Amino acid sequence: MNKLVKHSQLNSWEKHKVESPFFAAWVIHDALEGKGFDRLWGISEFAAEHKKWLSSDSSTRHREIEQILESQRWYVILDRPFSPLFPKPLSTKDTYQGVIFGGAKTTQPDSELPYTPLSPLTMARYLPKDGLTVFLGGAGMEGDYIPSQIEKLVSVGIDGAIAGKLTEGIFVDAAAVMKYRYPARSISGFTATGPFKVSTDWSLQAAGISRQLPQNGQFNLIGYSWGSLVAAQTALFYAEKGEVIDNLVLIGSPISQEFLSELKGIRGIKRVLVIDLTNKDDRIYAGMSEAELIASLSSLSEQMMESQLSGSGQGHFFYGVAGEQGEVRRRQLAERLKVEGLK
Repeated sequence: MNKLVKHSQLNSWEKHKVESPFFAAWVIHDALEGKGFDRLWGISEFAAEHKKWLSSDSSTRHREIEQILESQRWYVILDRPFSPLFPKPLSTKDTYQGVIFGGAKTTQPDSELPYTPLSPLTMARYLPKDGLTVFLGGAGMEGDYIPSQIEKLVSVGIDGAIAGKLTEGIFVDAAAVMKYRYPARSISGFTATGPFKVSTDWSLQAAGISRQLPQNGQFNLIGYSWGSLVAAQTALFYAEKGEVIDNLVLIGSPISQEFLSELKGIRGIKRVLVIDLTNKDDRIYAGMSEAELIASLSSLSEQMMESQLSGSGQGHFFYGVAGEQGEVRRRQLAERLKVEGLK
């Protein structure tokens, strides 16, 4: 009987009938859609626990189901598995799936088959991938380009892509660029009761993200324009707590050379990838001086207005354009990041 069982329900004599996660995921996928294996015992219980969380996109949904199976919380048991997760063991005289090895053919009842748990090295193959890639947009962190970029990251196979939001509004963010293009570990000032100094909070929670840091996948931060400064501060925040950031991606970033050099020298940040848009006529670039930043403001305003009027995404706003043109550009960006090693 074809069935879907939890780890605690798996009988020892059925272990060699457990289908491997990749193929088993398609069995569950089709059963949920009623396209096959509609009599898969246990599918209702699985659906009640997981279906509401699964993506509506077919390929993404398959990957999500596969990750659930890789954690070995659930198993698909088939009468004839295509690629058994726990194959029958070999002996010097016995057969393996009907083939004679070095002697007379003998058989062994399923109930007597020995079962050896997977070693830690083998188990590592089946741990769920819980990668986290946070995308942080430009000043104000609003606009259809942000969910569009998340969708493109997911579509090329970058795990756990999600948007973060840490903003006080487009104009406040723009004004804060001068301050946050440098490391901001604390904020100092004066009140009626005297001077104060408090540590800054650049945690994921501050950016509206409830996810935990990944245990078996990459932790990536991607920032565009103002978002690149938030990404940089967040990377510094976590690296100084002993956490590892696999990729820090700064796109169209006004970050100072001092801050950029510091980030590149931190062991906990494996890679800093800078994507300037100067070849798109953007005057903003990573490592620019304050004088250059101030001088670029008039050009930035013109590009913003032109982008809004023409919908063409000029210069600094190259990836923020709406419509088909923007979709293509964001897809190309996602594909580039995949090639660059983001997972």
